[in-house]
Amino acid sequence: MKYLDDHRSVALLEAAPDAMVCVTANGRITLVNAQTERLFGYNRAELVGQPIEILVPRAVRGLHPQHRAEYMADPVPRPMGAGMELSGCRRDGSTFPAEISLSAIDTDEGILGGPARWRRRPRRSGRAVRGRAAVARSC
Repeated sequence: MKYLDDHRSVALLEAAPDAMVCVTANGRITLVNAQTERLFGYNRAELVGQPIEILVPRAVRGLHPQHRAEYMADPVPRPMGAGMELSGCRRDGSTFPAEISLSAIDTDEGILGGPARWRRRPRRSGRAVRGRAAVARSC
């Protein structure tokens, strides 16, 4: 029955319309879906085992491990970065505005961060947003 449960879990992840990424407590990517591959331009084999920060723009990459640790200390479902302009970093170095939702799963191996949902957000217009976007235009 465990195989069936695992098979269904993977099928649900694959059916999601948004990019879904699961990570270990120390931030290593364990599972991604096809939408993640399309959105970020990596194939699964390139992402699994990598730190989640590979998908975070360089300008804020150094801050992310602390934010991740704080979330894992109290892993409740919530949007990431409330009130902040978030971006993802593609394989080619380009960035895109993102909405990211966090959740956690309690497994036999401990807490698994995710699936975290990444969704492209349309760019907002305005001078302030353009100024912030310039900081994280490339990865």
